Amino acid sequence: MKVYITRDKEDFSQVMAQMILKHMYSGKARVNLSITAGITPIRGYEILAESVRGRNYFDNVHYYVFDDIFIRGDKKEIYRTTARGEEPKLWPVKNPNAGIVRENLDWKYFVPAGVKDDRIHDITEENYGDIDRMIAQAGGLDMIIMGLGPDGHICGNLPGTVPYWNQGARKVRADTTPGTMKMVRSCLDEYHLTDESLLPEYYVSFGPKTVLDARHAILIATGSEKADIVRRVLYDPVSLELPASVLQLHRDLTVLLDQEAAADIMDKIGNQ
Repeated sequence: MKVYITRDKEDFSQVMAQMILKHMYSGKARVNLSITAGITPIRGYEILAESVRGRNYFDNVHYYVFDDIFIRGDKKEIYRTTARGEEPKLWPVKNPNAGIVRENLDWKYFVPAGVKDDRIHDITEENYGDIDRMIAQAGGLDMIIMGLGPDGHICGNLPGTVPYWNQGARKVRADTTPGTMKMVRSCLDEYHLTDESLLPEYYVSFGPKTVLDARHAILIATGSEKADIVRRVLYDPVSLELPASVLQLHRDLTVLLDQEAAADIMDKIGNQ
């Protein structure tokens, strides 16, 4: 495990973009990446998009969406949040059939970077059972970058939803736990909807095995509110109730933090 602690969020974003670019410049005929949505990487994606847009030598880079939630009904706009504490803004929905995660990745990175649709591979309610095989046939994931949830989740693997570690991409009942219900219901807010009958019965996600099979895993977190969960995930015993703790078993794990998120592990870092 390699831990990088940046000075501040801007430094964090610059380093994050460089870590992703390193894989894109690997010289491989095909590069397979899986990147996270969420607030934490937004500035990093802005920086990355500037380096990617208009450069056809990155056409060998493919992106795999690692989880998604599909809200039924007529979706015309989505609330987008560009920074913590900023008032959300409305964004036209690009593809009414896309999931909430894909829609977020579109406006945060894919559209600004000019990524072609045939380089983006969605996980859906129809194909989730084949995703691991599809990735393997394409050469495997070179890198997956994930945010850390406040409850210790990665991808859609929330506490109480992971029965065993050796599980690939899967669908999870939306009502499995209060945490899953809260996550799924929040999608209505993003789409500016209130009708709970539009909520799906399931969501789809990479499983722990899919994550562990990636050649390189990057875990990112910023802010003082993540300090405790960062310490628990990296240094408490590996536990199914703390799904992100499985990353301790990854063959090549990089952890990227700002100083606030790293506050509770400074004594651990000093002893490494």
